[in-house]
Formats: sequence, C-alpha cells, structure tokens
Amino acid sequence: METYYLNNKEQNAEASTRPHEHELHRLGCRYFPSDVQEIGVFNSPESALLAAMIWAAMNRKDWNVDGCAFCCPSVNSDY
Repeated sequence: METYYLNNKEQNAEASTRPHEHELHRLGCRYFPSDVQEIGVFNSPESALLAAMIWAAMNRKDWNVDGCAFCCPSVNSDY
C-alpha cells in the first residue's frame, strides 16, 4: 500500500496532451511536486487514479487527472 498525491499545479502545456492536466504521484517520486493534495493510501495506481478523478470531479471540475510517467506509468495516458 502506498500514499498517492495529486499535483495542485497544472502540468506544463507543452508536456501534456490535455488541458488542465494534474498528475497523480506516489510518495517518494523523484518528480514529487511541492504543492499537492493527498488522495489517500491505495494498493494500486489504478485505484488511486479513480479516487483522484472522483476528488477532482467533486472539487475541481475543470481538472483532468493523469498518472506521472515515472512513478505511475500504468495510469499515464501520454504513452
């Protein structure tokens, strides 16, 4: 089980394929951002991504959520 966080800052537009994209990170990721929203403790990135998408839909309706290519590659849509 690992703790997952959602970056509060929007992904750089040049690095993202979707507008208003915010990335999901595992605690300890080498690209862990400084401004985050804790999503919770989950046994898979897929479960954490679903929870992050629900959180974003309830709190930040214009956010798109995606996994970090480095710590959550199985839920990164850029690949």
